Amino acid sequence: MSPDGSLSPARLFIATIQNADGMAMDSGGHLFVATADGVQVFDPSGELWGTIEVPDSRVPANCAFGGDGIS
Repeated sequence: MSPDGSLSPARLFIATIQNADGMAMDSGGHLFVATADGVQVFDPSGELWGTIEVPDSRVPANCAFGGDGIS
């Protein structure tokens, strides 16, 4: 986004595995993406921090955070 709030030209932010599903972003700008490998976590610049593995060979399909004010 540009300083005036308008959208800047499109660019590739992250490269992840094919068929990524749900995504969520925390208040610090970290992006969490549900993939066949687990939940991949990216820092605000788009660098992969790591993958949260899901037990029992399950594949996550969505990504969301809960807490106060969430219904």
